[in-house]
Amino acid sequence: MKHLTKTFVLMLLVLPAGAVAEDPLGISAGGDGFEYVTSVEGIHEYSLPNGLQVLLFPDNAQARVTVNVTYRVGSMHENYGETGMAHLLEHLLFKGTPDNPDIPKSFNERGMGFNGTTWLDRTNYFESFEPTDDNLEWALRMEADRMVNSFIAYEDLQSEFSVVRNEMERGENSPGRMLDQRVRAAAFEWHNYGNSTIGARSDVEGVDIGRLQAFYRTYYQPDNATLIVAGDFDPREATAIIADSFGTIPAAERELPRIYTVEPVQDGERLVTLRRVGKQSLVMAAYHIPAGATKENTALDAVSRILADSSRGRLYRKMIEPGIAAGAGARADAFAFPGLFTLNATVPVDGDTQEVLDALLDVSEGVPAEPITEEELEWARLAMVSSYDKAIKNVGSLARILSESIAAGDWRYLFLYKDQLDALSVEDLNAAAAKHFKRSNRTAGMFIPTESPDRAAVASRSDQSEELASLAGRQSVSAGEEFVPSPDNIAARTVRQELAGGGSLWAIEKKSRGDRIIVSLNLFFGSEQSLAGKHGLAGYAAGQLQRGTTRYTRDELATEWDRLKSDLNLRGGGQRINASLQTDEANFEEALALMAHVLREPVFDPDQLEEAKRSALASIAGARGQPQSVVSISLSKALSPYPPDHFRYAMDLDEQEEMIRNMNRDALAEFWNSHIGYRGAIALAVGNFDTAALAGRLDELFGDWEAAVDYLPAPNRHHPVQAREEWLDTPDKANGFMVAALPVPLNVRDADYAPLVIGTRIFGGGGLSNRLINRLRQKEGWSYGAGGGMNASERSGDDSGALFIQAIAAPENLSKVRGGALEELQRVIDDGFTPEELQDAVDGAISGDLNSWSSDAALTGILSSGAEHGLDALWYGALHEQYRALTLDDVNETFRKYYAADDFLIFIGGDKARAEDTG
Repeated sequence: MKHLTKTFVLMLLVLPAGAVAEDPLGISAGGDGFEYVTSVEGIHEYSLPNGLQVLLFPDNAQARVTVNVTYRVGSMHENYGETGMAHLLEHLLFKGTPDNPDIPKSFNERGMGFNGTTWLDRTNYFESFEPTDDNLEWALRMEADRMVNSFIAYEDLQSEFSVVRNEMERGENSPGRMLDQRVRAAAFEWHNYGNSTIGARSDVEGVDIGRLQAFYRTYYQPDNATLIVAGDFDPREATAIIADSFGTIPAAERELPRIYTVEPVQDGERLVTLRRVGKQSLVMAAYHIPAGATKENTALDAVSRILADSSRGRLYRKMIEPGIAAGAGARADAFAFPGLFTLNATVPVDGDTQEVLDALLDVSEGVPAEPITEEELEWARLAMVSSYDKAIKNVGSLARILSESIAAGDWRYLFLYKDQLDALSVEDLNAAAAKHFKRSNRTAGMFIPTESPDRAAVASRSDQSEELASLAGRQSVSAGEEFVPSPDNIAARTVRQELAGGGSLWAIEKKSRGDRIIVSLNLFFGSEQSLAGKHGLAGYAAGQLQRGTTRYTRDELATEWDRLKSDLNLRGGGQRINASLQTDEANFEEALALMAHVLREPVFDPDQLEEAKRSALASIAGARGQPQSVVSISLSKALSPYPPDHFRYAMDLDEQEEMIRNMNRDALAEFWNSHIGYRGAIALAVGNFDTAALAGRLDELFGDWEAAVDYLPAPNRHHPVQAREEWLDTPDKANGFMVAALPVPLNVRDADYAPLVIGTRIFGGGGLSNRLINRLRQKEGWSYGAGGGMNASERSGDDSGALFIQAIAAPENLSKVRGGALEELQRVIDDGFTPEELQDAVDGAISGDLNSWSSDAALTGILSSGAEHGLDALWYGALHEQYRALTLDDVNETFRKYYAADDFLIFIGGDKARAEDTG
C-alpha cells in the first residue's frame, strides 16, 4: 500500500506573500459587508455578517478557477440511526434546486470538472473551470443557491438509495478497505470516528426524509461553511457576486449541536479477524494519537514517514526486503479530534498471517528499544519538505486540500504544520512513539481469506490560538506567467528542435508557477520479431531503473531526488519507454543529468527484482476473484486476438504469474542493453528554459546511446470479433461489473471521428449527465458508476478503435443494468439525440479540452501527439471547428453506423448465486 501521511493532507499547499496587518485586496472597504480577518502567504480571509468565512486566493498563472464550499459537517456529526446521512446529503445536493434543476447537466455544458466528497469532519463541493466571468458567476450563485434551497426531495432520496448501496458494495469488494473499517470500529468505542462515512446499510435504507431535511437545515448554513475561490479571477468582481448571493442568505437562528463525546483511554489490546472469500491476506495495527495541529501529531507524522518510506523505511528494511511482507505502509490521522496511527502489511502468497502481524508490531512497538536516529529524522524531513515544495506549486488543488485544514479546526494549520516540522527533534519523535505505541493502546486486525495495564492517555482537542496568533507564513513561491491554453496560442508558443539520431524536441517556453519544468522523453524500441516472447520485459525493466544504478543504491537515489526537489517517473510497455522528469530551474541541470544516469546505468539488482516480484505476485493474488479484474482480462483477450508470443498478447492471471516467476535479472539486462537507445527519441518540455540549449544538452547526455536492435513500429489494425456474452462468477463479492465492447475500424483522422466523439459523449460521457447515467443511476438507482467511451488509433495507417459501455452494480442488479444500457442504446438508434444535447456536448467537449490544457503536464501530451503523429495544437483546433460544424443528422447517422446492440461483446462479473437468489 502507498505511504499516505498528513504530509499530503495538512501540509500540501502554502502560497505566495506573507501575513499582513491590513486588507491587501481592499475588499473590506467596498461596503459589501466583507470584514477582513487575516492573510497568510497569499490566502486572504474575510467574513460576512451571516457568519460565512471567505478565503480568496487570486493567482493568474494558470487559466483556471476553482470554487470550493466546505461545510463543517461529516459522519462524526451523525446521531444514532443517522449514519451515512452526511454522505447521502452530498449526493442529494446534486439533485438540484428550483433555480438550478439539473446541476450535473449545467456542469457538463460548461465543461467544468466537479465533485463532492464527505469525510469524518467535513463535506465539500468544488468545481474547476475556464476563468470566464459567466462561469464564475454561475458557480458562485449555484453554490449559494444549493446551500439553502436544495430539493432534498423524497423521490430523489428513493432513487439514490440503491446508488449509495452500490457505492457501499464497491467498498465491500476491497479487503483493505473493509479491514480498515473493522479496525477503526473496534478502536473507537464511543466516538463517531469509529463509524464508516458511507454509513450502515440499515440507516441509509431507513433514513427518514424529515430527519434528513432537518440535518440539512442545521448544518448547511453560512456560519458553518467556508467559501474558497482560487485561481485566475478578479477579487472585486468575485466579492460583488458573493455579496449578492451568499451575502443575502439570512444568518441561521439555530445553535450548532455541541460535540462532547470523548473517547476513553483504551485499557487493553484488541484484535479483529475478518474472514471473507479472497486470495490475499492483510494485517493492520492502529494506535490512538492526539488530534491534528498538535506538535505531538506532527512528530508522529514524521514517525510514519520513517517507518513507511518505500526504500529507506523500517517496514521496508525489516519486512519487505527480507520477504516477510509483500508491501507495507503507515499513516497518522490529522483530524479535529484524536485519531489513529495505522500500519498495514500485505502477506506474501505463501506467507503466515500471524507471523506478518507479529513482525509489524515488532516494528511499531520496537521503537523504544531501537530509537529513531538523527539520520532518519533528517532524510524524512528532507523528503517531507521536498513533497511540500513540489505540492505548493499546484494551485489547482489548493482549494480542495484547504478543506482538510478547515475540517481540523483552522485553515492556517497548513502553515503551523511547517513550523512544527522544522522544529522537530529525535527526542520529540521517540517520546511520541514510546507514549502511544503500547500494547494496551493497540487494535490489530487480520484479513484471512476464508496483561498488566500500561495505558496511554490521549488528550482531547488542544488550543493552538497563541501559536496561530503569532503565526506568519514564510514560504514564497514565484508566480507563473499568464498563459492562454487555446490551440492557436499553444501552436504559436511551440518550438521545435531536431535531436541527434533523427529525434526531435517539442517545447513550450513559459514561466510556470514555482519555476517548474517538465521534461518527458520517449524512447522507442523493437519490432514484432525482436519482441516475440518478451512479455513484460519493458515494464519490469522500467520499474527496476530506480532500484539501483552503478553509482547509487535505491535509497541513495531516493535521497538525491529529494535533495533536488524533483521526481522521475518511468513507464514501459508496447514499444515505448517514457521518462517524465518534474523539476525546477534551480535543479534543472543536475536533475537532467541524474535522469540520464538512471536511464543509461541501471544494475538490475537481483534482490530488488525479487522484492518487486513478491509484490506483483501478491497483487495478482488479490486480483483473483475481483469482478473488475476478471472482466477486464476477459475483455482484453477478446479485443486483442494475438498469438501467445506477440508482445500485444493479453495474458490471464495464471499466465502473468508464470511470467513473473520466470523473470530474471539477465533477461532484463539483455533486453535493456539490446533494445533501448536514443535514436528517434521524442522529447517534450514545458517551462522556463532555452529550447536550443536543452536540445544540445539532451544530445550531450544521450547522443552516443545506440540500440543494437532497430525500432520498427508494429501496425495496430482493427480485429473483427464474434459477438458473445459471458457471465464470470465471483462468489461472495458484494459488487459486480458489466462491460459491453465493440471493436471498430477507426482513426482520429477519419471523417467519422468527430461526430462519433460527440455522440459517444452524449450517450455515456460528461460526468453525471448523459443517457446512460441518467437511466442507470439517476432514474433507476441501479448503479453508482456507469458510462461509455471510445478510443481510436492516432498513428497514420492504424485503425484499431473500440466503443465501450460499463457499469458497476450489485449482483442482483447486473442483469437490469445490462438490459437498461442496451435499451438506452436502442432508443438512441431509433430516435436519435436532441439539438440541446448536441449543443451541450459540443460546448462541454471544447471547454473540457481548454480546461485540461491549463496544466503543464497536459501540454506535454499535446506536444507528444504532434511530434509523434502530426496531431499538433492546430489539429486539435481544427477538430474543435469540426465539432462546432456538426449537424444533428451528422451525429445521429454516425452513431447508428457504428453502434449496433447485436454486435457487442458483453462480459459480466459478479456473484452468480446471489444474482439468481434475488433475481
